[in-house]
Amino acid sequence: MADFAVSTLKQAHADWWTDGVPVAVRKTCAERAEDEGNRMPKVAYLDLLHVKMIYEANWGLFEGPFAEVGWTGGKKRSLEWLLDLNEIRKNVMHPTRRHFHPGLVTEATIGKLREWLTRVRGLRSDPGVVH
Repeated sequence: MADFAVSTLKQAHADWWTDGVPVAVRKTCAERAEDEGNRMPKVAYLDLLHVKMIYEANWGLFEGPFAEVGWTGGKKRSLEWLLDLNEIRKNVMHPTRRHFHPGLVTEATIGKLREWLTRVRGLRSDPGVVH
């Protein structure tokens, strides 16, 4: 998702980071990079919800590709699945209040993940490039 956002922004803006990434996201990524001694570029510190913020801030660039893969109904509706994905990711990666076991991820959740993966694979920022 981050690669798709970045490649789309690079096509639209000469200074894609400044012109396409919201200030709050840039600041958070810069702080994280500094905390780790600037070993990696700032873009490496994007979270899933940062990517969602990039989509929201640049919806005109992303609305078409999202509609092509079936995410329609406006910006909010087209991006709300990212909130669900983030919740699933948090429960799997950070099971703080309970020990994680495979039963916590239901068949319905796995079905959603498969559907989302199919759609994500269909996103393109350029008609000749599939991400």
